[in-house]
Amino acid sequence: MRPAWSVLLLTTLIGAGQGLFLALIATETLGRGGPTLFVPGSVLALGLLAGGVYMTPSHPGFTSAAHTEEDVQHVLEVSERVLRQIEAAT
Repeated sequence: MRPAWSVLLLTTLIGAGQGLFLALIATETLGRGGPTLFVPGSVLALGLLAGGVYMTPSHPGFTSAAHTEEDVQHVLEVSERVLRQIEAAT
């Protein structure tokens, strides 16, 4: 089997992203480092999910030809609303 170079690159980047994500969790769980991002990131992800937007924790967001302008607008509106709520709570 000879996968395309783009498949190899994507697989490598996804693996690196997952490794960085696990390192972030480990660092924050052990209490080392500066301000934590895990809790605010989780709040953001849950707020988006409550608004009907699922962002996978192990893969960067992406769009495709299947996403309509309405889909993109919905994501932007929900994101702005959730970020305003997080800002107001802090």
